[in-house]
Amino acid sequence: MRLAWTPVGATAPTLLTPPSYWVQDDSLEGFDISPTSLATVRGPHQRGATPVETVWDERTVGFDMKLVAADKDAMAQLMRATSRLFSPGLGMGTLHWTRDDGLVLAIRGSCSGGPVYPAGSRNRSHTRQLCQLTFQCPDPFWYDPVEKVVQVGEAATGWQLPFTVPFALGTGAGAPLATNAGDADAPVSIEIRGPCTTQEVRNETTGETFRAAAALATGESLIVATGYGRRSATRITVGGGQADALGEIDLLTDWIRLVPGDNALTFPTAETAPGAACIVSWFDQYIGG
Repeated sequence: MRLAWTPVGATAPTLLTPPSYWVQDDSLEGFDISPTSLATVRGPHQRGATPVETVWDERTVGFDMKLVAADKDAMAQLMRATSRLFSPGLGMGTLHWTRDDGLVLAIRGSCSGGPVYPAGSRNRSHTRQLCQLTFQCPDPFWYDPVEKVVQVGEAATGWQLPFTVPFALGTGAGAPLATNAGDADAPVSIEIRGPCTTQEVRNETTGETFRAAAALATGESLIVATGYGRRSATRITVGGGQADALGEIDLLTDWIRLVPGDNALTFPTAETAPGAACIVSWFDQYIGG
């Protein structure tokens, strides 16, 4: 098991590994299944309540680690660097977790209150210092940081993959298969390039259909994010300009998600607009370890 932390604005994660950082494996909290709440409704004079659904609560992740330095001055410098690294004022960073089976997962959160350095001879010396960290994660799901991508329908002439590495490209016979290898539903990002006057993307596995009526010319695109709390639709013009396109989304549309396992995706728009193209990307989602 190995942990790393990427604060906002950093280009690479900081490994929380020896010789400076020694994570205490027996102190891990919040790495398993996140707590849930039962949403209910209650009528006048009703005995008890009527269950509506189970909702996932935000996740709290915490662990202890020992800071180790050569001498008192080096320890003071290491503590200052650690406080800067986990400063809650930096905003939402990313905690990376390499499990014992080799799978790397990540979760976004903020180190609430910053690092805590307990006093006392059992916790502190000139060369050793216990550090306690707690992270608040509004989105309770861990995710695989390797982005997966599947092309749905034929690509238009001059299509350029707008992706950053690493990513995995999926294909399948008939309806392309988007495989969510995790154990929780995964939101997706949809990019549709014109020319087309309406847009429709289906998850044949779940029966969900995304619909929009954004008239896209050749070279224009519609980018949609379906994550709950982060739903958006953006029109990208030929010149690279951006404009909000939520008003062009069908009011009864489904914000498509991928259930664990294989999801068959189709792009009916291509039947009437053969020059249009659709790319779906996502990160596999996990409940916990």
